[in-house]
Amino acid sequence: MQRVVFEPTGPYHRALERALGAAGVPFAKVNPRQARRFAEATGKLAKTDSLDAAMLARMGALLELETRPARSEILLELKELHLAREALVSIDQLPDSSVWRSQP
Repeated sequence: MQRVVFEPTGPYHRALERALGAAGVPFAKVNPRQARRFAEATGKLAKTDSLDAAMLARMGALLELETRPARSEILLELKELHLAREALVSIDQLPDSSVWRSQP
């Protein structure tokens, strides 16, 4: 195995990235838009998990995608905290968000 190729999807890819990094397995994260365009270019427009996996494997083999080093555990934790903060800020900016604020 040369590398694992995957699309980052929500919180799930972070656990995979951690596990691959801990095991010393090289990996390449692919932008979902680029993966979709690659699938369109190869005429594979069906959307199932098995077809997506085969398409990502082919994409990794043909394009020789560059692997990234695993991020340190502290950087991954900081990223998760940042994402959680962004979610809270976006809730606070909703029109009826005053119900979330504590009342004096």
